[in-house]
Amino acid sequence: MNFKLTFDLKLGEVFGVLAQKNGGKSYLAHQLVTGNIRGIKVLLNGKNVNFNALKTDSNSSPRKLITLIPQNAEKALIPHIKAEKTALNILKHSFPDFSKKLLLNRLNSRLNLMGIDGEKCLNCKAQQLNKIQTLFLVLAVGTMLNPEILLLDECVENLNENEQFTFLQAVESLIEKRICKTAICFSRRAQLLRKTSQRLGVLLDGELIEMGLTDLVLSNPKHPYTQDYLHSKGELSIDLQTPHNGCAYNQLCSIAQNDCKTMRPIPRTIINRDVNCMYAK
Repeated sequence: MNFKLTFDLKLGEVFGVLAQKNGGKSYLAHQLVTGNIRGIKVLLNGKNVNFNALKTDSNSSPRKLITLIPQNAEKALIPHIKAEKTALNILKHSFPDFSKKLLLNRLNSRLNLMGIDGEKCLNCKAQQLNKIQTLFLVLAVGTMLNPEILLLDECVENLNENEQFTFLQAVESLIEKRICKTAICFSRRAQLLRKTSQRLGVLLDGELIEMGLTDLVLSNPKHPYTQDYLHSKGELSIDLQTPHNGCAYNQLCSIAQNDCKTMRPIPRTIINRDVNCMYAK
């Protein structure tokens, strides 16, 4: 998938990315966290984010610039190993001069900050922790370097609604305390992003085809794909494998014209949001 998009992130916000299954969410998150940003531009408070530092960063270490909490993150720990041992094995790459005691104290404090009994959690084997406890531990380890950007790639999908709310509240708390400057939350569930994000981008074929305030986009979508996706009960059957020059949604779009097959639409401003469609109203 080739990307052509810009993230204009704001300090203290959660930016939502809505896309259907196999729509490129995880691939985009991976490209960002590894610094492979060809076709991707990231601004934070109007300034370009420098991804060069990621080239020398260990893949397994929490990052100072950007860190990822991936899908199924609650399965990241080895079941029969104590949680503190796994956490220390990861953190020692980022804090080589820190003693075990100091690292555990910092990790314990971070967990306590998020409302988790850090000492109890760290002394458990991974198999003794429930899903949300494990996810909190992954979040604590991943944010120990206070990254500027936190990526959440459908990491709460296996939690119940109350657990999702609790976890996302903790993320908001980390942002409010400036432990993280901003976050990008990827999901295929519009209602989750409505509760979580202040602004929203709809991802299709490597582009954010509609972007604006979350409530505005979800309550009054303008791009035909956004409209159809929000009203559909399942995933939309879009052929993204066959090369094409125009809009990726032209075959299913109810307002498509002949030039939609050959011309790549450019963003237009429609009622306070950007829409990649020549005929949206």
